[in-house]
Amino acid sequence: MKKLSTDIQTATMRNVKSCQGRDGIAWSGTLYLNGKRAALVRDGGCGGMINIDWTFSGHGFHGDELALAFEAYAKAQPPCEADPEYDIPCSPCDWESLLSRLADDYEEAKQIKRLCRTNIVCRTPEGRLLSFKGQATDTNRAIILKRHPGFTILNS
Repeated sequence: MKKLSTDIQTATMRNVKSCQGRDGIAWSGTLYLNGKRAALVRDGGCGGMINIDWTFSGHGFHGDELALAFEAYAKAQPPCEADPEYDIPCSPCDWESLLSRLADDYEEAKQIKRLCRTNIVCRTPEGRLLSFKGQATDTNRAIILKRHPGFTILNS
């Protein structure tokens, strides 16, 4: 079995499930480092910290070594975006915000894939997702891009 290196090149979340918690969205998922399953991640949606369970065997490292490597990887990522809705300023990336970002990215990709089945899905210049009912034909794409020149059509 190939062992997971502490030299982390990529981090992704998969199998993310979410629901409404007491103080926000609760979610759980699997963290993959360099394409290899590394940890179970949980946020209870109660305003507390995110829990990481580094229990997968076969990595050749203790959880602490992998946690330190992931923390260093998180600090090397671009800073988190400011959120004016909640008056949150731009801040350096830490492992909790990176995990939340990875979970959000997974959920958004899943939503886009689902919407693309029966809709034309676009991203606005502001980053919002919009969907138009209909098939993603060349004619429909041309009409949308003519009316909304800054949009990016996400259907392949």
